[in-house]
Amino acid sequence: MIFLHEGKCFFDRVVAPALAELKPMPREEVGGPHKFITQIATDNSHNALCYEARLSFALIMGATFERQLRFWLAATAKQQRYVIEKSNFEKLTILLREIKSLDLNALPEGADLQELWNVVNVARHGDGNSAIKLSETRPEFWSHVDCGLKDRYFGSGLRVHTMRISDDDLARYFRATAAFWQVAMVAKRK
Repeated sequence: MIFLHEGKCFFDRVVAPALAELKPMPREEVGGPHKFITQIATDNSHNALCYEARLSFALIMGATFERQLRFWLAATAKQQRYVIEKSNFEKLTILLREIKSLDLNALPEGADLQELWNVVNVARHGDGNSAIKLSETRPEFWSHVDCGLKDRYFGSGLRVHTMRISDDDLARYFRATAAFWQVAMVAKRK
C-alpha cells in the first residue's frame, strides 16, 4: 500500500504541477512572428527542457518501481536476494511468477511496465537495445521528426535526444505502476 501511496503523491505533487508549468511551444510558434534567431534558440531551449523533464519523470517513476519491486520480492525470498538484485527485467518477471505467483505479462498493464522499463534504460544509457525496441514499438515518440532526418538522427546516436515522452505517457506509466501494486496487494492477501 505504501508504494501505491508514494507513487500517487509523487505524481500529484511533483509531476502534474511541473507538467503544467513546462508546456512545450508548438513548432509554428517557435521564434515568434518574426522568426528571430535568438528567439528560436530560446524557444528551442525551453522545449528541450520540457521534454527532458518528461523523460526525467519517466526515469524516476520507473527506477522507483524497479527498486520497490526488488525490495518486495527480496523481502519474501531472502535466500534469493542476490539474484533479485542482479536480475534484468525478464528475469524479474520470472522471479515474480515464482515468488509471488504474479504473471506480469498477463496483467493489462504488463506492456506499459515493459515499455517504462525500456524508457528508463534509454534515459540512463542512451541509444541501445531498449531505444531500438522503443523506436519499433512506439514510433510516435519520434513522430515530430521529419522522415528525412530520422535516419540521420538515429544513425548519429541522436535517437534518444529526439525522443519525446508525452504527458499522456507519464499518466499511463503512473496508472500501470499503481495498478500493479493494487494487484500485488490483493495477491498478498490470498
